Amino acid sequence: MKLWPIMLPATHANLGPSGQGYYRATVEKLIGKKLEDFSPSGPVRDECWKQVKQWFNVVDGWLKLEEGPYFMGNTISFTDIILVSYLTWIRKVLGEESEEWKDIICWHSSRWGKLAEAFDVWATVV
Repeated sequence: MKLWPIMLPATHANLGPSGQGYYRATVEKLIGKKLEDFSPSGPVRDECWKQVKQWFNVVDGWLKLEEGPYFMGNTISFTDIILVSYLTWIRKVLGEESEEWKDIICWHSSRWGKLAEAFDVWATVV
């Protein structure tokens, strides 16, 4: 949920016109305010991003308990799939050139960039 203030408005902006109305109505009912007011630019959004990084710090601590790149060491688990799903959401919605994505992939000795890249083999259906 730490990502919501940043990602929900950005997700709306990435939808086509036919999906935006339903998305806006559903999300604004859920969060109790307009998307534009959920994470305005400046200090509010900066604080949201700081909380996102704190959450990634906690997850990094959990991952350090095992040897290997994944939550269970060298075995891919459902937890890894959830983490990669969030990373994919950020990369696709905000873009690979966004400051946020460039920031995340460098955190914790590039752990998140490496994890996302490791799952790229399953990202495209051929």
